[in-house]
Amino acid sequence: MVDTVPAPLRNWGVLAAALFVLWVLAAAPGDWSNIGSQFVAGLQIGAIAALGGTGLVVAYRATGVFNFAFAGIATIAAFIMYELTTKNSLPEWLGLVIVVGGVAPVIGGLMDVVVFRSLERRSAGTAEKLVANLGVLILLLGIGGVIYQETAYQPNFVFSSKQAFSIGSGSSAVSVSWGVVGNVAMIVGAAGLLILVFRFTPLGRQVRAVVDRRGLAELNVVNANRISMLSWAIGAMFAALAGVLDAPVVGLQNGALALQVLQIIGVAVIAKLRNIGAAVAAGFGLGVVGSLSALIETPHYPHWLHWVHLPSLNQDIVVQLPVLSTLAFLLIYRTLDESDGGGTGGIVTASFSRARRRTAAATVQGALGVLAVVIIVPAVITGKNLVTAQSVVAYAVCFLSIVAITGYSGHISLATAAFAGLGGYVTVRLSNGLWPLPTTATLPHVPQIVAMIIGGIVVIPLGVLIGYPALRRRGLILGLITLAFAQIIEQFVFQKPSWSSAGRTITRPGLFGFSLSGDRTFLYYELVVLGLILLLVRNLRSGALGRILGAMRDSEKGAVSVGISLRRYKLLIFGASSFIAAIGGSLLVQQQGTLNLNQDGPFSPLAGLYWFGAVVVFGLSYRSGAILAAVLYVSVDVATGRTNSSLIVIGAVALFIGYLPGGVIGSGLRVFSGDGIDDVSPAQRSLARFAAERRRRETAPPPGTGLKPSAFAEKLLVGGGE
Repeated sequence: MVDTVPAPLRNWGVLAAALFVLWVLAAAPGDWSNIGSQFVAGLQIGAIAALGGTGLVVAYRATGVFNFAFAGIATIAAFIMYELTTKNSLPEWLGLVIVVGGVAPVIGGLMDVVVFRSLERRSAGTAEKLVANLGVLILLLGIGGVIYQETAYQPNFVFSSKQAFSIGSGSSAVSVSWGVVGNVAMIVGAAGLLILVFRFTPLGRQVRAVVDRRGLAELNVVNANRISMLSWAIGAMFAALAGVLDAPVVGLQNGALALQVLQIIGVAVIAKLRNIGAAVAAGFGLGVVGSLSALIETPHYPHWLHWVHLPSLNQDIVVQLPVLSTLAFLLIYRTLDESDGGGTGGIVTASFSRARRRTAAATVQGALGVLAVVIIVPAVITGKNLVTAQSVVAYAVCFLSIVAITGYSGHISLATAAFAGLGGYVTVRLSNGLWPLPTTATLPHVPQIVAMIIGGIVVIPLGVLIGYPALRRRGLILGLITLAFAQIIEQFVFQKPSWSSAGRTITRPGLFGFSLSGDRTFLYYELVVLGLILLLVRNLRSGALGRILGAMRDSEKGAVSVGISLRRYKLLIFGASSFIAAIGGSLLVQQQGTLNLNQDGPFSPLAGLYWFGAVVVFGLSYRSGAILAAVLYVSVDVATGRTNSSLIVIGAVALFIGYLPGGVIGSGLRVFSGDGIDDVSPAQRSLARFAAERRRRETAPPPGTGLKPSAFAEKLLVGGGE
């Protein structure tokens, strides 16, 4: 466990821990009862974090796949536990056995058989596995959202909150509940058993063999499929256990619980995604530090320390300690194990150099067709369809940001919704005459269109800042960094009253004295903005810049070997992507008339995962993919009348992304237009074979033509006999 962390980092960690302990003792001098109570509470929270982190480590260690779906499994498990125990009065211990011992392993086994076994069989890359995993998460949360909506529930605690025993005596005694005992016993027992199995049993050796070289292990008569299914089942059991234990503490709500569970990612990252013992220690450490930090929020320093001016600790930092730890350790660790270097092969199409050039006539015809649709469709739709179309256009702009950053440059970013929310936030604040900062100072009201452009420009530096980790990281690790950034923005900006307590409404814009507030007029305005963004994204793909981005996406080493300096282009594409997302977020806010920064709103970290999955389903490399993804994302909910129903469709299709290289559009183009290398597509080959067979039949002679009678028949014909 100790060897997981580099020696310099261990030394700094020991020093930081010692200073933290001294700080806590100074903040609550002599208050041993309070310190002990906070420590015990931290053990209970830390045990839950350790359970989730251990499940992530087990799944990654045994399969090489980071189990994003664990948040969805935890949520669904908590809902099933709620149905069994709180609603139907089943004993908690029996509900725990059914959910953790029965339902969870079935979910894990199905994930292996249905989703990941085919990907593993053909050695799919990290990107495909990541998307398939997100598909499971989106599907499970979609099911939970459709059934339970965003209503908050309060399930029963698994373990009693009554005192099990106490430490000390008198006024300084620290009470320890059965909840603490149960949680700690579960993680210690489960993790200890896993460590023993992985290190000292044939099963553990087989797991290591499958991870290191699956094909070679199978040659040595190791049932890799059985090992993989067992690993997914164990990971799902740990996720379910974390969800069942965490739901009574934080409340059971579909999106909120998933966001809470996603913070456990930091535990697995600290353990470098590999070490079970380190994950347990990290979980307990984060839980105890977070709990003890409450003493530093309102410190009572002794009078003789007043001259030192020791500070208090911000509550937001305490709450977001796991997320801050995730981001810090992702940046501190120079390398984390990623099997294929983090490429996006399988979810993007061929390189830009293979794209066919359209003729001038085809370009003109296509432009006229699009123009006709843009003019006619808004003119004929009415009522709620107009509102639906407005949402589709706004989301399409947001989704084009994902096309630019991942489809064109190959960098997985899960923070698009955060950038969109920041763009909408700046637009609303400026249009209401407020600074986009936690201050009540006013300024002249800025016109909405100007505020939207300023919002896009303001977000660009943040996009460039997030782009700096991309100079060395790709794939899963970069995705985790951007997700941590989205969670930090959610807590420190969107959920902070001092940032957004005032000025959440906005009116629709005007232009040169002409109002754009009407639904039809506003839709035309949105379409103009969408057209400009489409032109911007097209320019990113074309010319020398497009070829450089394509080379960077397909092979960074190859691009560097031919003398391309990728640093500026990486930062450029991150800045451009954040600008596009901010414009889309601003449009969405103008369309809705209010800035919704709730955890179940359109700009939450989970929304970023949903958006990414929707665009991947249709095709990350295609501008039309973003538009079709927006249509699906909005229209399914409207058609069914159930929020989150589109997530079920998106998640279900994303499960099988391995069979749809390049998404629905990429796979369709490959069938009907070829792959850009061979001019003859599979569909054209089939048609050619059909036409050749038809010509052969039409030109074939009539039956019997060319046959000659036998010698016996000739004698009979001339009247001869034997």
